[in-house]
Amino acid sequence: MAARTQLADEPQPAPANATASQATPTEPAANDASTPLGQVAEAMQANLGGVQSTLGTLMQSLTQSFQRTLDMTSAMNDLMESYLQQNVQVNVKVGSTLAVADCERPTPVLTVTVINRSKITLPEVRLALVFEEHQCRPAAELNELSTSDERADQASA
Repeated sequence: MAARTQLADEPQPAPANATASQATPTEPAANDASTPLGQVAEAMQANLGGVQSTLGTLMQSLTQSFQRTLDMTSAMNDLMESYLQQNVQVNVKVGSTLAVADCERPTPVLTVTVINRSKITLPEVRLALVFEEHQCRPAAELNELSTSDERADQASA
């Protein structure tokens, strides 16, 4: 029978009388750096730590980039809104028609003109009219209001 030589890396067989709970002093622990398995575990742990650090940095970078994009988009929306407000003009004129023979009172006329002076085409313009019930005021009260308005106009001039 040929004798078999054991290599240093091969595990030593446990003696027949040893129980599973008893470790032999020649068996190294699995996480010991001196064993190949322990070396692999240490290398993986170092690599995973580097991957975790890289992913954390990547997430911070993406978050900052998204925040800058959001800020720029918000600023552009504000700029466009301001531009349109400055270049869209709304004129309102209230008047009345002359009394017609078959009508006892003149007919009110409301003219609304919207002018777009910007280079941006407005595809849709909406106008909402709200009619409120008007309470008649005595003529003396109306004269007092118009007199106070005239005084305010003269003071500002």
